[in-house]
Amino acid sequence: MLNSNHFNESAVENLLWTHITKNSDRDFEPKKFYNYQYQVLGNNIYKVNAFCNALGAANISENYIVVDDGGSCYFEIEYNSSTKIFSKLYVNGEA
Repeated sequence: MLNSNHFNESAVENLLWTHITKNSDRDFEPKKFYNYQYQVLGNNIYKVNAFCNALGAANISENYIVVDDGGSCYFEIEYNSSTKIFSKLYVNGEA
């Protein structure tokens, strides 16, 4: 969780799925199956790391999750909190 009064994770996640629905032709798991991590990149830019619940008991608040495959169950995207624009969607490849 980010320590910012101006960053609403729930709102960002809702905007994320609106963006993905409108701008991607990939098949994703249902929204409810994903967990999220946020990394501050600077100047109101955040990296959103999304992954399916398949990770089980991994402690996402202490460890940044990095995977090499897994398809649309693992993706990253950048978010500008000033403009509310997403960019640089990267969906992991299939194993």
